[in-house]
Amino acid sequence: MAVTDSPLSLSTPAQSVTGAGLKVTVTADRSRAGALPRRLPVTVDGVRGTLTTRPGAKTSLTLTVPATGRTGVRDVDASLGQQARLRTTTKVVEPYTVTGRPDIRRNGAGLTVRLTNNDPERALAPAPVGWRVGPWTGTIADPGPVAAGKSFERKVELPAEAQRFTSYAYSVTTGDATESGSLSFSPVEPAADTTLAPVDLDSQGEWVGLRGGTRSGPDDLSGTIRYTHTDKDLILDAVVKDDVHKADRTDPSAAWQVDSLQYDLYSGFPGTTDGNRVEVGAALLPSGPVAYTWTPPPGQQAGPTPGADVSVVRDGAAGTTTYRLAVPWTSLGFDRAPTGTFGLSFLVNDADASTATDARDGYLQWGAGVGAAPKDPARFRSVRLVR
Repeated sequence: MAVTDSPLSLSTPAQSVTGAGLKVTVTADRSRAGALPRRLPVTVDGVRGTLTTRPGAKTSLTLTVPATGRTGVRDVDASLGQQARLRTTTKVVEPYTVTGRPDIRRNGAGLTVRLTNNDPERALAPAPVGWRVGPWTGTIADPGPVAAGKSFERKVELPAEAQRFTSYAYSVTTGDATESGSLSFSPVEPAADTTLAPVDLDSQGEWVGLRGGTRSGPDDLSGTIRYTHTDKDLILDAVVKDDVHKADRTDPSAAWQVDSLQYDLYSGFPGTTDGNRVEVGAALLPSGPVAYTWTPPPGQQAGPTPGADVSVVRDGAAGTTTYRLAVPWTSLGFDRAPTGTFGLSFLVNDADASTATDARDGYLQWGAGVGAAPKDPARFRSVRLVR
């Protein structure tokens, strides 16, 4: 007994669109030894036809089956007389999509609008594209025809009032296509060449109380954070103002329960589903500074952060804790420093309670989606490495 390849096959485009008929091709290969009827009746999703076969040759029949209005994976079944029953799939998407992505730079800010025609056969004559970022709105009146399977892209410059490191609601709309969410213009500068002021947590952060916990003011909890990069590492420098330092844990995995830092990185644009989330943090425990990974990238394990260089120094007289955490890109799920936009969200925990499980009164966050469950990368800040 041996396994041989079937002389009959079924194929469709890997991607198709709603509202358009789907082309399905049935092929008979008689270039090798084997017998097939000269005429094969074919039925594909209720559509009928006849495939003529010839000895020593490949022949095909293409049928167009009715459109679907549902996106997702579509199963396609074909019956070929008494010879075979075949199945294949296609991914069904909307005929066209529109996206808005932040143009992140050291100076200035913009929105990149992209209109994609997903139809593999028909050109798109789009309607004007409306956009909104925070209080600013506008229209791209002339996107022009978009060829089948191609995209149109236009950059919109925003006013000088657009602030760094601040979250804005955004939306882009054309015809039946729309996208909305939040974005920020958060550049990550080279470690050896910083020109922008750090993020001020007192004015740009958000306090989240736990179990009635409160923050009395900057002396209770505040500080600054700055992300920078090298070809090897993502570096976080933070100076935290905290009147009481409480970090009495021996297990680094419990560092989130006491005074500590946490940040989450999402490898895709926040709000998309094509990225991976990684969560790391740092603390000054009785045993010394620790860096820990709670949510590792695919293929790695939770535990002490591989290759991390961590320093945490407490100045009791000044009431400050200074953190420096350099984490290799490889420990964050990248082969090398990323070139595209990704997501970051940061928080600093404030532990003034004496419970044995969670001593925090709350946390001060830049971005969101980390401190509460479930974690939500859609609320992360959008960042990009700049040169």
